[in-house]
Amino acid sequence: MTTRYDGMIVRQLASLFEVGSFRELSDGQLLEQSLGDEREAAELAFGALVKRHGPMVLRVCCRVLADPHDAQDAFQATFLVLARRGRSIRRRESLASWLHEVALRVACCTRRANAVRQAHERLRAGQLVEAVVAPTDDSAEHATMLHEELARLPERYRAAVVLCALEGQTCEEAARRLGCPVGTIKSRLARARERLRLRLERRGLGTVGFAALLTAESARAAVPARLTAQLVAKAGRAGSSGVIQTAVAELTQEVLTLMLRDQLRYVAIGMLSLIVGVSGAVALARSPQSPAVAAASAPGQAEAPVADYVVEPPDLLVVEVLDALPGRPIKGDHLVRPDGTLSLGYYGDVFVAGLTLRQVKVAVIAKLRENLGDDQLGLIEPDGRHPSQNRVVSPEKSTRVLVDVSAYNSKFYYVQGDVGSPGRLPVTGNERVLDAINFAGGLNPSEAKRNIRLVRPASPGICCEQVFNVDLDAIVKAGDQSTNHRLGPGDRLVVYRDPVSETTVKGPSLEARFESIERRLDAIERRLERAVDLLEAAQPPRP
Repeated sequence: MTTRYDGMIVRQLASLFEVGSFRELSDGQLLEQSLGDEREAAELAFGALVKRHGPMVLRVCCRVLADPHDAQDAFQATFLVLARRGRSIRRRESLASWLHEVALRVACCTRRANAVRQAHERLRAGQLVEAVVAPTDDSAEHATMLHEELARLPERYRAAVVLCALEGQTCEEAARRLGCPVGTIKSRLARARERLRLRLERRGLGTVGFAALLTAESARAAVPARLTAQLVAKAGRAGSSGVIQTAVAELTQEVLTLMLRDQLRYVAIGMLSLIVGVSGAVALARSPQSPAVAAASAPGQAEAPVADYVVEPPDLLVVEVLDALPGRPIKGDHLVRPDGTLSLGYYGDVFVAGLTLRQVKVAVIAKLRENLGDDQLGLIEPDGRHPSQNRVVSPEKSTRVLVDVSAYNSKFYYVQGDVGSPGRLPVTGNERVLDAINFAGGLNPSEAKRNIRLVRPASPGICCEQVFNVDLDAIVKAGDQSTNHRLGPGDRLVVYRDPVSETTVKGPSLEARFESIERRLDAIERRLERAVDLLEAAQPPRP
C-alpha cells in the first residue's frame, strides 16, 4: 500500500511539473500550501519544494559527507527541518539560502557524530595505538571550505550565489525569485564572488582553484524519485504526529535543538543590549550636569584638539610583519577585542586599548620579540657610514613591522536634522563641517542654511556643552573657513529645517526625493557592510 501511494506521489509531481502547475509558484506560495490542512495538496506542494531545491541540498550533503547513505540521511533531515520550522521562516520568497545553511549544519552534525562514534568503537575494540587517518580528497575538502565560507556571507549575497551558482538559475530568474532588479543581482554576485575568493585564498585555495570549484559546484545532483517520495511521506507524518522512529529523526531533532539554542542566544544578546542602553539613558537622565549651554562665536574655540589617534575597541588595525616565521604569517586586519587586546594568532595577544599607533607598534614588537629576532623585526640595520657594523633602530621607526588603522570604529560624531542621511560617522582625525554634510548625503531642499549649529559635549573642567554657529554660505561661496570647524568625538552637527519652506514649498521634486532615498540606501548599505565585516572578523570559523 505504501509503495503504491509513493508511486502515486511521484507520478502526480511529475505531471504537475510538466504542465507547469507548480513551476510558476514562488517558494512562499508553495511553503504556505505545504503547511495547509489538506494532506494531499500539502504533500504535493512540499514535494514541489523538494524537486526545486533538492538537487542543491543533496549536492551540499554529498560534498561534506563521504558516505552516500549519510548524505541521503542529511538530505532528508534538512527538509524535515523545513517541515517543522516552516511557519517560523520570515523570508519565504526564496528558501534556497535558508536550505543551504541548514543543509551545511546538518551535514556537519552528521560528520561530528560519525567521528565520535568511530572514536568510541576504537576504544571498545581496545585499539591503544593511534588510528591511521586515510588521505582525504582535496576536492571534497575544498568544496566543504567553499560551502562554509558561503554560509558566512550576508543573506543578500548568499541568496544570489545559491540561486545562480548552485542552482544554475539565470540572473533574470533569480531577480524574479528575490523580487529585485537584475542589476542588483549582478552586483551582489560580483561582490559575493570577490569576498569568497579572498576568504578562500586566505585558507590556501588559489584564484584558479576557486573559479574551477565554483563551476563544479553548479552541477546539479539528481534526486532519486524514490527518495523524494519517502521524504514527502515522512514530512507528512512529522507535520501531523511529530514522531518518526528513524535515525533521520534523531538528526532532525538535534539540528532543531541547535537552531533553538542559537535563537535563544540572539534574543538574550538583544535583551542585554537593551538593558544596557536603558541603564545608560537612566544614568544620563539623572546626571546633575547643568543643562545650560554656552554659546561661542570665536572660530578658534571650535577647533577640536588634534592629537595622535588613540586605539579603542572595536577599531580595526592592519598589522603586517615582513619577516615572520615560515607558515606563521602576520598580515591583514585585526580587530581590537572588547577586552582591549589584539590577537596575533600564533604569537599571542597584546593589549592595545588606550595607546596611540606608535605605542601599539612598540607593544606589538615587544610581543613579537618572544619569537622573532631583532633583525627580522627591523631593530638592527646596516650602518651607512660603517658597512661592517650595525646600528640599533627604535621600535617605532622599524620598517619591517607595519601598523595602521584599517577602520575607525571607536570614535564618532553625529549629523542630525535636515540632511540626506542623518546618523553616526567615524572620526578619523581631520573631518570638518563641510565634510560631515557631504558624508551625510548633503542638505535637503527644506534646510535652513543660516540655522546650522555645532554642539560640542562638555570637556573636563567645563560644566556645560558648547554651541557654535556655522555660516555655510560663507564657507561655500566666499571661501571663509572660520566657521568650518574641525569635528571631534561626540560632536553633533545639527541642521535645522526652515519653517518658511514648510509652509510655502510643497516639497522637493520627485527626482530630488529619489536622489535622497538613494543616498540613504547607499549609506545604510555601507554601514551594514562595515558591521558585517566586524562580525566576520570577530567570529571564529564554523566547524
